[in-house]
Amino acid sequence: MERMTWSAEDYKYIDEKYYAGFEGEEEYVFFTCDEKGIRWGYGIWDGYLGAVVDGIKPEEYGFIGLQLYYHVDMLNEELCPDDVYEFKDPVTVYRQLAAVDKTKLRFLPKSGEVLDVLKKLFRDAAETGKPVCVYYF
Repeated sequence: MERMTWSAEDYKYIDEKYYAGFEGEEEYVFFTCDEKGIRWGYGIWDGYLGAVVDGIKPEEYGFIGLQLYYHVDMLNEELCPDDVYEFKDPVTVYRQLAAVDKTKLRFLPKSGEVLDVLKKLFRDAAETGKPVCVYYF
């Protein structure tokens, strides 16, 4: 992946609703680009994302998709240059998210809302073929 830079302009279309109040703690910015190349997406507090990931049932053979990123890949400098990770298989991530029982998540109702926005983001990516990336900091 080419080196990705961030500026104040990049945050113009990032909805920080799910990070507000947690400034200074870990944040994940899930984003995609529209037809004009404008990045848009959601800033999400680690607690909400962790609750969603905990709701995903592991596969028999181990972590894949969002679980793999959250527990393993985000720590890999080769896979996440500049702390940016591109999900190569949004269909799998969408399938994982669609199977989560929202009523059992910690930090409800916000974690349930995060689940819904991530499902929409990954479903749209699966349908359009556009990549979804996450910037961790």
